[in-house]
Amino acid sequence: NYGVACSVTGSEFIDTTPAPLQVGKGGGEASKIVTSLSTDTAKAGEQVLVTCTVYDESNQVINRPTNITAPEKVQISGQYVSANQVGTYKITCNLAEDGPAPELVSADLTVTSSAPASIDAYLDPAKTSYKPGQFVTIKWNVVDSHGNAIEDAPEATVTPPLTGTEDQGANKYKLLEDGNLTFKVALTATPEISDTVEVTVDGSGPIITIISPERGTTRNGDSAVKVTGTVWDKFGGVGSLKINNAPVNWDKDGNWSFTINSVQGMNAVEAVATDVNGNLGSST
Repeated sequence: NYGVACSVTGSEFIDTTPAPLQVGKGGGEASKIVTSLSTDTAKAGEQVLVTCTVYDESNQVINRPTNITAPEKVQISGQYVSANQVGTYKITCNLAEDGPAPELVSADLTVTSSAPASIDAYLDPAKTSYKPGQFVTIKWNVVDSHGNAIEDAPEATVTPPLTGTEDQGANKYKLLEDGNLTFKVALTATPEISDTVEVTVDGSGPIITIISPERGTTRNGDSAVKVTGTVWDKFGGVGSLKINNAPVNWDKDGNWSFTINSVQGMNAVEAVATDVNGNLGSST
């Protein structure tokens, strides 16, 4: 251990508080490598400088080659690291030469979400369709450019369709009538960041038309009677069709046909259809 002091040449003035100097016996071998970061917390995609400090057995800093290791999700570029996904990552400097393994002191890098980049609107409860009179709440998630969810997301504004809803407050709406409705959600401060969500309101079943034979038709001869008609549904599409409880197919234009075996007297033709949203329609 030594003390180093300054003095003025040719005078009696000398520093009475010399600085300590310790000369170790480390022999140049690395005993410990300490990893330090320019910041412990960074935004997603932001680069952080890594400093690797190597100590010998006497705790003196020595010059030795090092490299950096980190989890797979961390990108390493020279002495800089970055990560696109939110999380906490262990950054470690290692000795880049052969020799006894030194003690490694790692540093933790915490990555947080960056600025809002997009918004994803959704419905609660989530359904393929709703009935008139039901309620739906518009909700959303905000993410950064790397797909990380932003927990403390900025304020957003919901714009409902001009008709067909009744505002209940807190982004909850009563659905009033059949239709395809569009809600828009935009960040209040940056309205160019927005999304839309579609709501199908469907309380009506398919419409079935029996074209032939006409109601009240009287027939003689062959008991086989071909019944024809159409079926269509405004929202979602037709899901099933039955004539007198027998399944019947229809073409892309909604046309269908079915042959019944008539008997003497009145013969009823009952057509029942459901749409893909579970609504029922019928005709006789």
